[in-house]
Amino acid sequence: MCDEDDTHKGDDVPLRFLYNDDPGADEELILAFLDGLASKWGGDMAVDTLAISSLCVQIQTDFPHRDGLEKASVFKKMANFILWFADKSPIAALPSGLDKQLPEVLRGIRNYQNVLVALLIALDGMMGAELHRRDQQVVTVTKPIQLSGHSIIDIIDAISKASPSTGFNLLTVLLEQMVYKTNPHCQYDLIELP
Repeated sequence: MCDEDDTHKGDDVPLRFLYNDDPGADEELILAFLDGLASKWGGDMAVDTLAISSLCVQIQTDFPHRDGLEKASVFKKMANFILWFADKSPIAALPSGLDKQLPEVLRGIRNYQNVLVALLIALDGMMGAELHRRDQQVVTVTKPIQLSGHSIIDIIDAISKASPSTGFNLLTVLLEQMVYKTNPHCQYDLIELP
């Protein structure tokens, strides 16, 4: 189990933090979260449960951080999760009523439904996380991440073009900065660039 807080609530479905010792527990959490989203969105989602199972094993295999999974930050864990979720593409379709409400520019992005859902899971998973900083401080993400519609579309577009091997570092930094934007108390001291 990771060192971040493991009790989160999003979309009326509790989401314990991912990367449990048993990938089956992660699978149950993701499927429960997806059920909550489908209920909130007023329809069924076409979900490939075998892809979810594979994803839950893959996110813990050969974790791309030099110090391994156990020492990785919540940002690294969620970046890895998002990229593998998009890669495995377990969501074939969003509820049709919701899909029709989404902007056409978003629906035009390859694999947008998987990137969108992965991003929602990750944002929920970061809420309440304890960040263990190098200066020995422990700070908690207390405010939800907020983004503009334009930013969400651009982020989904960028992630849809990334892969687990090419997008990990940049997505990690992006998630970190997204959290810091609405949770400035979590950020390290800023420096002036020369």
